[in-house]
Amino acid sequence: MIKIQIELPDATAQAAQAAGLLTPQALDRLLSNALRRQQAVNYLMRSSSAVSLKVRPRPVAK
Repeated sequence: MIKIQIELPDATAQAAQAAGLLTPQALDRLLSNALRRQQAVNYLMRSSSAVSLKVRPRPVAK
């Protein structure tokens, strides 16, 4: 297990502490969710790039 130390503005740290977001369990859940969202964004970006390479625009009819 890795131990991390972060610096936050006082107001942010106090609000996060009051909301119970600074526990190991809450931080694990927050980071895991952020990682899944980032992976989904990366997948969608790769997919849209692949699709745009395969789609050719149709000529405009006169």
